Amino acid sequence: MALRLEQGALLIAVCQDIDATGIGISTVKPGEDWTDYWSTDGEVKIARGDIVNALSPVQPWKSATGPLSTTAGTDIDIVIPSSDESPTAGVSSYFHLERDVPTDRWLQVDGALTETPCPE
Repeated sequence: MALRLEQGALLIAVCQDIDATGIGISTVKPGEDWTDYWSTDGEVKIARGDIVNALSPVQPWKSATGPLSTTAGTDIDIVIPSSDESPTAGVSSYFHLERDVPTDRWLQVDGALTETPCPE
């Protein structure tokens, strides 16, 4: 997965095919408790390279409603489960933000910034 901000919305690039059954995103800043930013259920087919917009998701997923911190020092945990019958596995990514989530490039899990969301 990779992250980017666009007009205040968190964009999540999914870099593998997945028959998702929902998505969950939680954030935490040092010294604070975890906050659920987005948790929604429903079956959605996601293809490698698809971009999930937390404020304008595909149906039947509902929009994110929690507070979002995308500043340096924040940790973001993203889980996209798949059904037990699915031939594709679920995916999860943990981002520790050394810098703010960028608006002009994609932030990879390892902290690298890339022009494309899912580099080979």
